[in-house]
Amino acid sequence: MELTQILIIFLLLGIAQGFFLCALLLTRRENAAANRILAATMAAFALFLVESVLYVNGHFHDFPHLIGISQPVIFIFGPAIYLYVRTISGGHQKPGRRDLLHFAPAVLVVMYFLPFYLKTGPEKIAYVETLMRDGDPVDLVVIEWLKLWHGAAYTLVTFGVLRRYRRRLEDNFSTLDRINLGWLRDILLGTMVIWAVAIGSSGLALLGIKPLDNGLSFVPLALVVFVYVIGILGLRQPEVFWPPAPAVTTGEVPEAPEAPPSH
Repeated sequence: MELTQILIIFLLLGIAQGFFLCALLLTRRENAAANRILAATMAAFALFLVESVLYVNGHFHDFPHLIGISQPVIFIFGPAIYLYVRTISGGHQKPGRRDLLHFAPAVLVVMYFLPFYLKTGPEKIAYVETLMRDGDPVDLVVIEWLKLWHGAAYTLVTFGVLRRYRRRLEDNFSTLDRINLGWLRDILLGTMVIWAVAIGSSGLALLGIKPLDNGLSFVPLALVVFVYVIGILGLRQPEVFWPPAPAVTTGEVPEAPEAPPSH
């Protein structure tokens, strides 16, 4: 089996893992707000990987209407991780309506690419083939770098949220708080690695250097590893996904033990 085929299988397994984690998190009622945010993040990762597979060995010819689905999805990564960390560190307080503004860039990208999304399959294929032959136009280059700066900025903001959370725990550091802090630290570290790989890959592309052939890139491969790490860490630390239910109190005063009989 060729290396390209092995990597395709690796990406497909990552897609399946992302959607599986999304479905699993949505079925849990405990920690609902945070789990829904993380479920949406896993779905966004999986959709990005779906388009990544399309460009390996020209498979976009078979599924032209999936071309471009990752363009707005990438603008979801940063806000979703930020809101997840903020929700966990803030006592699982649900995000409000104002937090929808974090996803305004993704909506704007959808609107910008709407004329492309409405094209026929052959038109989309012809457009991609033109890009492969002549290179990306200015607007796509600008959007590509906006993705990187957008993700890096949200990663820095999320780091600030996590640092404040750690300071609050200095005087009250329960076992669950310690688990949450370690979990969020791992999530943020993985996010930082993904964006570092993305920035490095874009820098190499500007220099005309392509370490991988056949439409492969290091970014989706790193993202698959991240998705699997999240699943493994979640299994090892179930308290993160499914925190223990608080003890139920009835308000009844326990009866005093009977006095021993006197002799």
